[in-house]
Amino acid sequence: MEAEAPPSTASATKKTPEDRAIKRVKKDIQKKTKPAGAERAKIGRPRSGRVWKHDHAEVRQRASKKMAANFAHRQQSYEDRRAAKRKKDDMKAFEREMKQQRADRRKKVAEKRKEKEKRKAENEVKALGKGAVQVIKDSSKIRKWHKKAKQKLIKMSPEMIQKVYKAKI
Repeated sequence: MEAEAPPSTASATKKTPEDRAIKRVKKDIQKKTKPAGAERAKIGRPRSGRVWKHDHAEVRQRASKKMAANFAHRQQSYEDRRAAKRKKDDMKAFEREMKQQRADRRKKVAEKRKEKEKRKAENEVKALGKGAVQVIKDSSKIRKWHKKAKQKLIKMSPEMIQKVYKAKI
């Protein structure tokens, strides 16, 4: 007498499409009835401040995804990696060139600004006229002047005087 083998559990518990649909609907209902704070993302420190007590599962999961990304390059062929590296190097060279151009432009603008300020100062001195300019040989008198008078004082080298007034003093 041969005993018949019981039916396998896999065939006995085979799910029908209706069962799957019912299960899906139940899951949707469960998702909708979650408490309000359940969807809050766990980012950073917990509210209590007790970092040793909060669940690190999400952190571990994120770390594992990062590790998977680190090994993704091994699936690429050598030529693909070289092409990607060449593209990256070209982009960096282009960025360096753009930065250099921007720096050159800024230097030119700064130079123009300095020249303009210099011309402005020279023109202000010219506008005073020769009669308004005095050569002060004894500088001890300057200490006695009030503050505004000291601010108006312009110190010039002999070359500057010659250049501005076209005369030797």
